[in-house]
Amino acid sequence: MSILKFSDGEEFDTSCEPRIETRKDGLYVMGNGYLIPVANRTEANQQLNIISPEVMEVHSDRLTNSILSGSLRSNFINVKEANDPQIREGAFEVAQEHSDDEEIGSSDMTFIKAEFLTTIERQWGWTNNRLTLKD
Repeated sequence: MSILKFSDGEEFDTSCEPRIETRKDGLYVMGNGYLIPVANRTEANQQLNIISPEVMEVHSDRLTNSILSGSLRSNFINVKEANDPQIREGAFEVAQEHSDDEEIGSSDMTFIKAEFLTTIERQWGWTNNRLTLKD
């Protein structure tokens, strides 16, 4: 265990798996023996990718799954399509484009799903301010 103690009372265990952590005095990337103060989430994701590239792949995989599950819940795709390698690749490509986004809220996710629908060549539009498929 590698713990850094500072005079302000903050303690950091840098022996953990790489991750982004918000503390009272700022945002940090820590793990694998590193402690890197960063200005924002974009910089944090860049640093995280440097010290542990596989973590970014996991983030993209999580976002890929969010895109697919959200599209399933919205009936934009069905279960068979969600398991289709080409559809999954489309979701992964869109997830990679957003892997260093600072934060992804529900509105952002709506636009990400719209990008995904375009990627898989589905016609979409807006109905009553909601993302919908066109017939």
